[in-house]
Amino acid sequence: MPIECRQLTPKNITIDILRIAGATPLPNQILLEVGEIFGFSSNAMRVAINRLMNLGILEKSEPYSSSSAPAYSPSTGQAKETSHYRLSTSSDPISEFVGGWRKAEGRVKPWQRDQWLLCHLPKSPDRSLRMRSIKALRLRGFRLGPDNLWIRPDNLSDPFHCLETHLKQLGLEDQAALIASHKLNAVLSQQWLTLWDEPENTLAYNQHFPAMAQALTISQQQLTEMPIKDAMTESFRLGSSAIHMLTKDPLLPDQLCDTKNRVLLCHAMMEYDDAGRKIWQQHIEGLFQQ
Repeated sequence: MPIECRQLTPKNITIDILRIAGATPLPNQILLEVGEIFGFSSNAMRVAINRLMNLGILEKSEPYSSSSAPAYSPSTGQAKETSHYRLSTSSDPISEFVGGWRKAEGRVKPWQRDQWLLCHLPKSPDRSLRMRSIKALRLRGFRLGPDNLWIRPDNLSDPFHCLETHLKQLGLEDQAALIASHKLNAVLSQQWLTLWDEPENTLAYNQHFPAMAQALTISQQQLTEMPIKDAMTESFRLGSSAIHMLTKDPLLPDQLCDTKNRVLLCHAMMEYDDAGRKIWQQHIEGLFQQ
C-alpha cells in the first residue's frame, strides 16, 4: 500500500532541523539553505523563523564554536553578523511531546480492565479554550464519552500528578477535573471499550504501521546510494511521517489491539533516525565549513 507522507512546511522543517542539530545553534543562512532543498523560498523560511521566535519555540543563541563565525561579505570587506537559532529551553510542550517519540513504549504500563482515566470538562466553555483542551486530551489518547467526559484506559506510566500537569501544559483548561478510577461496572467498562473501535486505529495497527516499517527498512538500505540531497529529503520526509504516525497513536493497551506492529515501527524508526541524522549532520557540518 502507498505510504502517505506528512506534509512539510517551513515551520516544521525548521523545528525538526534544529532538533537534529541538538545543542548546536544553527545560523540563519543554514536554515535558509535547508529550506531551499525542500523548495521553500528564503522569505518563507524567514517568516517561519520569526513566527517561531514570537511563539517562544525558538531562541537566538551565540555561535557554538569558532567554526560558525560570521560570514564574510564581499560588498563591505567585513564579516557580516548572522543570527544563530536553537530550540528554546522552555520549548512548546506539544513540540517536546512529539520529540519524545522514542520513549513511546516507556509511556505505557500493564492494564486491568477496571482501570480508567476520566477527565470531565465544564459546561459553557470559551470556544478557543475548549479547542485547546480537546487537542490536549486527544494527544494523550483520550476519547469523548457521555456528558463532556473524556476517557482512556489507565495504562499510561506517568504518575497521576505528572499526567495532570502535562495535560495543563498542553492546553487543558484549569477547571477540568482529571480522575483515576480503579473500580467500574463491567457493563459500562465494556461500553467504553468501543470508543477506540475506530477504523483509523484498525488501519494503523494492521496496515499503516507495518507498511511504514517496511518502507523505512527499504529506504535505509538505499540512502547511502543516493545523491546527498536526495538522501536528505528522502530521510526527512519519510522519517517525519513515521514520527507523526507514532505521535498520533493513542498508546492503547494489549487488550484493545495487537501492539506488536507499533513496537516494530518504533524500532525501525529508531534505526532509520540514526541513519538519517548522520546524513544531515554531515551536510550541516559541510555548510559550516563553507
